[in-house]
Amino acid sequence: MLIPAIIAAVTSLAGAAAGCVLLGQAVLRRMVGGEYSIRIPPSVEVRRNRTGLTTGRFRMGYPAWASAKTGRPRVVHHPTVIIIGGWRLSAADPFEAYGLVTAMRDAGHELALCPEEQRKLNSLTERARWRASATGVARIMETFRDHPADFRVFCADLFHTLGWRVRPADHGTGLDLVRPDGAAYVAACEFRPRVDRAPIQRLREASSAARARGMMVVTVGRYSRAAAEYAERAGIELVDGDGLMELCRRAWGLIPSPSVPDGAARLTRGDIMSRIPAGLRGRYRNENL
Repeated sequence: MLIPAIIAAVTSLAGAAAGCVLLGQAVLRRMVGGEYSIRIPPSVEVRRNRTGLTTGRFRMGYPAWASAKTGRPRVVHHPTVIIIGGWRLSAADPFEAYGLVTAMRDAGHELALCPEEQRKLNSLTERARWRASATGVARIMETFRDHPADFRVFCADLFHTLGWRVRPADHGTGLDLVRPDGAAYVAACEFRPRVDRAPIQRLREASSAARARGMMVVTVGRYSRAAAEYAERAGIELVDGDGLMELCRRAWGLIPSPSVPDGAARLTRGDIMSRIPAGLRGRYRNENL
């Protein structure tokens, strides 16, 4: 009789302790919410900030697969951690956590860019600089002279702005494009002053493998006569430097802005989802920011 009584007493104490923890967390969430004029979701854990840092900052965390001793993978939830003032907040759900970050910022509280946001801002700033160069063929040539591989990224940004769906292709300098009307294209982006027949012929071979409806070559320069004749026979659309400038004007206007809009570095649902393993994304299908 003694052992069951001990077990019952321990269980009762454990339950009481758990209840105290839940009550304590509810009180802390209310305190933080009142201090920053926001709602703290019940799933967020609140602790005192003992890092010595008072400037608002955060680090995103995402679920991941981890090997278990049984050999079967298990899910590990790396929490997002937010440090602001005297508080440390953590949440397992990255969407809920980033929603909390957004609420804090919208309420006027400063939180430094996390690494993902900083990388996004750097990329957007670079693309804005590229767009600003799109006022003439010579400026585009100068912009990509030292990094010709970036010309494909520039072309991807251009077609995306024009409403095409874009993704890098497996063939060299290529892009897989889908026009707004649904027609699929394969494209080659050739950063060179003169394009001969060889890259156009390679594009045709890639198009046969991809079963694309259309083919296109984009360059900042010109095409040789042999290249132009071959493209005409093969039904390949050629965009030279002048044609490229026309597309740039349609996408970004006569004088593209070199600035990045405020808030452009904020993460989107797609940004966060891309960092979650494919096999776990279904669990977050209904999550919104």
